[in-house]
Amino acid sequence: MELVLQQTLADVAVGPGSASRQSVPRPLAPWRAEGMPLQLLRARQCVALTESPRDYPDADLVAEVRAIGWVDHLDGYAVETRPQSGSRRAPTTGERNVVHVGGSTMENGLVRVAVGADGAVSVEDVASGRIVADALRLEDADDVGDLYTPAIRAARPIGPAQRVRTVLRGPLRGEIAITYVLPNDRRRVTRGRCTLSVVLDANASFVRIRIDGSNRAVDHRLRLRIATGETAGGRIPMRPVTLPSVTVGSLSASQVEAAVVDGDMGVSLLGQSWLRRVGTVTIEGDRMILR
Repeated sequence: MELVLQQTLADVAVGPGSASRQSVPRPLAPWRAEGMPLQLLRARQCVALTESPRDYPDADLVAEVRAIGWVDHLDGYAVETRPQSGSRRAPTTGERNVVHVGGSTMENGLVRVAVGADGAVSVEDVASGRIVADALRLEDADDVGDLYTPAIRAARPIGPAQRVRTVLRGPLRGEIAITYVLPNDRRRVTRGRCTLSVVLDANASFVRIRIDGSNRAVDHRLRLRIATGETAGGRIPMRPVTLPSVTVGSLSASQVEAAVVDGDMGVSLLGQSWLRRVGTVTIEGDRMILR
């Protein structure tokens, strides 16, 4: 669970003459919670104000941390109170399937996540050995539609990730951040920046994704594609690829996302990654008409 812990370090004097009445902050005590292993995420100091209707507000210098705490079990909507100071004894609960991070790989005994230097993310289910290669990909494409009705056209190049860095190294949470910078426009102005964070918690059989950034380009759509390895026919091993061009009759599209299936399907399928970029698709009986 995620926690916010605070310690009051000093009283902050306010009002006339307060500059000469400031107290010395007390030493920061170790961060503990009774019987709960912790992993600290971020720390800061701030001034907390308690307003008074007839006097100056009460001000305190406060140290604050955001942390991850481990509990063996907690029912939904349950409330549990534990002393924040805790004891010096080791926590009685033991973490299971803790996160190990090495380089740009993290795993917890259930899930393994690997991030390549180019930003490619693969996710593996350790028990079954099933791997979803290229599980996450940032996509950029021309869009001549509006906010309500997308009309995707040609793909735009994004290029490899500018930076891959480890943010958290466990044992309760691991995080790897992947930063992309969109190519400059004709005026040599950066069109945007995006950071994709992949988070893995102890004993979790899933990964969490957080995306943040700025997008200054016009007439385009920036999207995050999440691969599952699932198709309408069920689970089929496949490998994602990008085709330089696909031409059907007089219609053509470049940089088309596709997949190579492990096995003989007996037929090649023309999917939405190409169909959505043509003008009109009409189904009449057993015929598909493309214009």
